Amino acid sequence: MDYENEMTQEDIQIEKLKEKIEELKKKQKLKIKKGKEKLRRERTKRLIESGAVAESILNVEGDEKIRQELERLLQLSKYLEYFEIFNARDLKNKFGEQGEKNE
Repeated sequence: MDYENEMTQEDIQIEKLKEKIEELKKKQKLKIKKGKEKLRRERTKRLIESGAVAESILNVEGDEKIRQELERLLQLSKYLEYFEIFNARDLKNKFGEQGEKNE
């Protein structure tokens, strides 16, 4: 018998272990892929829900209109902060004082 052409028990065991390693690597890749897909689906769901909430609250439809309305609200927020208006009471006091002065 030719020793080079014959596989020993140890060689067979090594080959089986190599195959098992490849199988486990494939399973690991599949698990990672499924995890990424799940995260993507969850993110998509959150974005859709957030968009629906924004449309509902702002009473507008469409990405561009929502973006414009949010920008307008952010500008208003900066304006109110500049004038130290942080709540409804501050707003009433500011406008109440001006209204009384004008009368």
